[in-house]
Amino acid sequence: MLFELYNQNPGIINVVKDMAQVIVEPRLDKANNNQWYVAAAQGTDTIEVAYLDGMDVPYLEQMDGFTVDGVAWKVRIDAGVAALDYRGLVKSNGAA
Repeated sequence: MLFELYNQNPGIINVVKDMAQVIVEPRLDKANNNQWYVAAAQGTDTIEVAYLDGMDVPYLEQMDGFTVDGVAWKVRIDAGVAALDYRGLVKSNGAA
């Protein structure tokens, strides 16, 4: 009987089954646990990342410690990000 309740459309193929991959990122839930996000597949022109002078690796600077026992590191990367196509990114409002 339970099978009949859940299988209302036998023989019909679900075309969206396995269409997406769930990736959990806890930092996105900080404001509202009910909100969810969808992003287009990797390789789709949705977000553009540009680097200053084409340097796409972090700048590392090392200093031997005087006030600490060890080595201090300074790491930075000069990058800018822009949305290319809003249709590749969706955020729900969290309402049911």
